Amino acid sequence: STQSGIYNAVVELFYRIGCRWIWPGKYGECLPDKGTILLPKSLKLTHNPPFALRGGHMCHLEVTPSGDINHINTGAWTDWAAKNHFNRVKGCYSTTWNYGADHAYGWEEVAGHTTTEYLLPSSEFEAHPEWFALYKGKRVGTHPIGTTAMPCISNKEVQQRFIKIVMDYFETHPRANRYFIGANDEPSYWCECDNCRALDPPGTDMSKNGDVIEMTDRWMYLVNLVAAEVAKKYPGKWIGTFAYGSTRTLPKKVMPLPNVMVEYTLWDRCYSHSFYDRNCKINQAGLSMIRKWKKVASAESIYGYLDYQYPGIPEPYWMSDKDLYNALYKEGVRYISDEIDTVPSA
Repeated sequence: STQSGIYNAVVELFYRIGCRWIWPGKYGECLPDKGTILLPKSLKLTHNPPFALRGGHMCHLEVTPSGDINHINTGAWTDWAAKNHFNRVKGCYSTTWNYGADHAYGWEEVAGHTTTEYLLPSSEFEAHPEWFALYKGKRVGTHPIGTTAMPCISNKEVQQRFIKIVMDYFETHPRANRYFIGANDEPSYWCECDNCRALDPPGTDMSKNGDVIEMTDRWMYLVNLVAAEVAKKYPGKWIGTFAYGSTRTLPKKVMPLPNVMVEYTLWDRCYSHSFYDRNCKINQAGLSMIRKWKKVASAESIYGYLDYQYPGIPEPYWMSDKDLYNALYKEGVRYISDEIDTVPSA
């Protein structure tokens, strides 16, 4: 009876008579060559998707035959995604693409390494160096490779900035489902000030700061600060965060609040074996971490990748993905957020 329900019903009907949408645009439409289509007098179907989030990230640029680089046609991509029951697509930036009411809306959120967008060294470091990491006695805004330094998490102004940005977003986006408090991509620098160090478990090793180290407890402290405020005014909304890089290991003392969804980055996955294959060390490592995070987080999403074990070999992943998604559902995962490393051509 809703607009979303009507759209999904029409798509399902076309699917059942043989229509397929292989890729975005008219050349991806595969329509059956049928002169007459016989429809039943009545058809009642009820479908509850096993995964609440069925999403993906992709490169948002395309290369034309003349060599120009343009932003892809997001309308064509959301149309294709909605017809395939893929309820969220986005580019390499944090905001999702708007499906609109005529395409059953979609999962709306801000996701990814969002901290880079909160604190920009180019515009804010000079005025507020105290917002950024203290590294070897000096405040730094960037890592030598160009990535943004982590924020000074113990700084009260930084904390309130994060809270305000997220609260303002939910105020202006009532349909939104989730907002990510995602640490910067790494390598990066983590703050070494006394107040930030006090947030770490005893014995935390900072000697390799600038590379990947264990910072999950510190980061979860910040995530929980935001989540606590969101829960008061916007119950039912999620705060997301990555189990990735320096925040991939489980926390030792700061557990995620009930409205925090942890997104585990599943790069420990082998496409050559079943995810439950006991003899595959890669898949067993991924499965073990998924189960461990599931014990401490009330909700867990999975950020999937391509085949990092054999990156040079192009191959279809349909059967492998079917095996994985069935396994993830069995493990209690209900949110999927895959990375699609591709540059579409016009």
